[in-house]
Amino acid sequence: MEFKIAKNDFLNLANKVHSIAEKRTSQNVASNIFIESVDSNSFRAVATDYDVEFSGIFPAEIGEQGKMTMNGQNLYEIAKSLTSDIVGVKRLENDWAEITAGQTDFKVLGIDPEIFPELTVPEKSDQIVIKKEVLKGIFEKTSFAMSNEETRPNLNGVFLSFSSAGKGGIRITGVATDGYRLSQVEAEAEGKYNGQGSFKGVEVIIHRRGVSEFSKFIEGEEEHVGISFQHNKTIFRCGTSYLMVRQIDELFPDYKRIIPESFKTKFAVDKGPFADVLRRVVITAPPNGLVRFEIKKGLLKLHTEDANLGESNDEILVEQEGDNIELFYNFKYVLDALGVFAKDQVKFKIKDQTSATLLEVADEKGIIELVMPMRA
Repeated sequence: MEFKIAKNDFLNLANKVHSIAEKRTSQNVASNIFIESVDSNSFRAVATDYDVEFSGIFPAEIGEQGKMTMNGQNLYEIAKSLTSDIVGVKRLENDWAEITAGQTDFKVLGIDPEIFPELTVPEKSDQIVIKKEVLKGIFEKTSFAMSNEETRPNLNGVFLSFSSAGKGGIRITGVATDGYRLSQVEAEAEGKYNGQGSFKGVEVIIHRRGVSEFSKFIEGEEEHVGISFQHNKTIFRCGTSYLMVRQIDELFPDYKRIIPESFKTKFAVDKGPFADVLRRVVITAPPNGLVRFEIKKGLLKLHTEDANLGESNDEILVEQEGDNIELFYNFKYVLDALGVFAKDQVKFKIKDQTSATLLEVADEKGIIELVMPMRA
C-alpha cells in the first residue's frame, strides 16, 4: 500500500490515534495503527487498546490500494516534526512503514496487517444526537475527580445520565468521584433521539480512557455527536468516524445521599484572590497537601506546616454565615473544584468536620462540587 496525504491531515490522524495505541511495548499488536484503503481518495485508520477503539476516514491520494500498519508510539512526534506540505507513506516488504516528507525519511516499525485484531464495526442503532461541545464541557468539569484505583472500578470513569428534557431537549448529568471529592455537572442541550418509541433515558459509566480521548476525537469534526449504546460499549459518532468505549459494568455509588442538605457554616469568597492566597500557603504544605482552614468572624485564616519546610499563614475576608469552625482540606482538591466554576464568587457550605463540604455558585445551578475534610 502507498499513499500521499496533506501534512495537516496526517497530523490530524496522528493526534487522534497516537495516545490510543498501546505504549507498554512496541511488540504488542495494539501498539500499531491499522490502515486500509477505502477508494482512490481515502483510507480508514483504526487504533485500539481494547478499552477504546477509534476508526476514521481520512483524505489521501492512494497510489497503491491495500492494507498496512505502523507503530503509533512516536507517530505524533514524527507528524509534528515534518515541514513539507505533502507526506508520503508506503508499506515496505518487511511490513514496516516508510514516511517521507521532502528530504526527511522515517522508517517505522509495523506488523503484518492480517494479524491486527478484527475490526468491530458498530451496528446502526438508536442514538442520542447533541452538540459535541456540551459533552466535552461535562467531561472537562468532572474528569479530574475520577479514581485511578483499579480496586474501585466503578469509580474509574464518568457516570453519565441521559433523560428527556421535554420537546427538543436532552438533560445530561455527569458525575465523577474518587471518594475524596465529587464533581457533578448537569446541562440541558438541544438534541434529539433517533430511535423507535419515546426516549426512556439511559445511565452508563464511561471508562476514563474514553473520557480522555473524547476531546481529540471530536477535534475538527462536525458540530454534533451521535451517542449509542450496545454490547456494553458506548459509541460516539461524528461524520464517518467513531470512538467506541468500553462501559464499566458496575453500579455507580448512590452519590446523592452524601450531598448534605443542612449546614452550620457558610462563607462566600472571591475565587481568584482566594486561590492566590491558597497557592501561597501551600509552599510549605506537607506531602499529604493538608491546609488548615479557620473560619471565624468573617475571616478565613489558612495555615500549613511541614517539619522540613517550615510554616505559612495567610488570610482573606469572607462573607460568613453561621458558626465559627476549623477543619483541614487537601489543597489540590479545593483548587480543582474552584477551577470548575466560571463566576468569581464561590460559596462554601459546611455541615461539620466529617461531612462533605459543598461548593457552589448561585448562577451556575447545574454544578455541585464536594470536597471531604481531612484528618490532621
